[in-house]
Amino acid sequence: QVAETLERLYPERIEDQLGLLAHHWEQAGDAERALPYLRQAGEQAAARYANAEAVAYFSRALNLLPEDCLEERLALLLAREDIHHLQGARDAQLQEVVAALDDESVRVIVNLRRARYASRTGDDSLCDSLLQEILPMIERLPNVGDRAWSYLESGYLLGYPTTAGREHLEKAVQLARAAELKEIEAESLRELGMALFVQEAPEQAILCLERGLQLSHEIGNRKLEGMIYGIQTVILTDIGNNDAEAQRYVELAIRLNREVGFRSDEGHAIQRQAEIHYHQGAYAAALHCVQHALTFAYEVQSLDLEFFALLSANRVFGDLGQYAEAIAYYERVLHDVRETGNPAMALTALFFVGLYAHYLGDNARGQACGQEGLRIASALGEENLGAWMIIGHALTGLGPVSYTHLRAHETVLDLVCRL
Repeated sequence: QVAETLERLYPERIEDQLGLLAHHWEQAGDAERALPYLRQAGEQAAARYANAEAVAYFSRALNLLPEDCLEERLALLLAREDIHHLQGARDAQLQEVVAALDDESVRVIVNLRRARYASRTGDDSLCDSLLQEILPMIERLPNVGDRAWSYLESGYLLGYPTTAGREHLEKAVQLARAAELKEIEAESLRELGMALFVQEAPEQAILCLERGLQLSHEIGNRKLEGMIYGIQTVILTDIGNNDAEAQRYVELAIRLNREVGFRSDEGHAIQRQAEIHYHQGAYAAALHCVQHALTFAYEVQSLDLEFFALLSANRVFGDLGQYAEAIAYYERVLHDVRETGNPAMALTALFFVGLYAHYLGDNARGQACGQEGLRIASALGEENLGAWMIIGHALTGLGPVSYTHLRAHETVLDLVCRL
């Protein structure tokens, strides 16, 4: 057979012939010998970010693997789900995460992936429900790698502003460092850096990110590098005193995320580029980036990317005083989100349409937007969003208010709603 001949004559070249060997063993009908090559070929393709090729290899391996080989099937499903997550292929991702074994370790890992999917697609109630089930199990996981990864993932899902989220991320860093799991440590440092930044500890955040970037270089993980450069861009943009350095970081983030096919983070990096253009007063360039980021948001079904892109557009329109243009822009957005049944984004669009209508003296229209927004917020059980909208409209009676002013009132109101 061809495969046997290749293995015998060129053993030193097997790593370069994984796909070919897998093909010949498949053609020979020998699934047992084809499977290891398919799995290795998939891992090799994933390592060089040939995402479509990796999915194809993992899928071929799954087709050959008997249904009762549960652990091996799960490993292949999770490997394929990771790639669907990178690509923003949410429907395919959902199909992967429904697979599970009757084992606590696997249940935690699979349900964390289900929670991640729910979070990315706006199903917060499912995400919260899954987390409540999972959190008490994490410390009992026997494998330190599974435990560190679970603290990392749950820390992200608990939220950057929360103490519990930060503590889970710190635990992930500690476990990964002690076990010399550099990839998990680097990922945990990336998320911890973002949490510290959100919790107003930028110096500590920068230290975490620099260490995470160093580890990413050491292990050759370009995906992580791109993600960390993106977060560093966020911090520099917020500080607002080094647009040149922020531009360098965001260009690196865009390039690296594009190379590895990480569509969601490429979109986020483009949105951050819009913020840099805004700070530089390059409004046309900022709006161009916003439109580009929104294209990514719709493609990968990322609500948070869509939300931040819309906020960037709002800042540009507000500074230019182009309120009629802003209304037309957000009415198009509102039409799109109504078509797709996205109530959270409908709230955002309604808020801005109503806000700019007030600026133009069309108070009846503003009131109608506020009332529709309150009905949506009430149906979602998000009273603070509806109240934020009321406060935003009330503030416009004092004249145009800044984005910072509105966010400050939103923050105060959120705290009041938690009392």
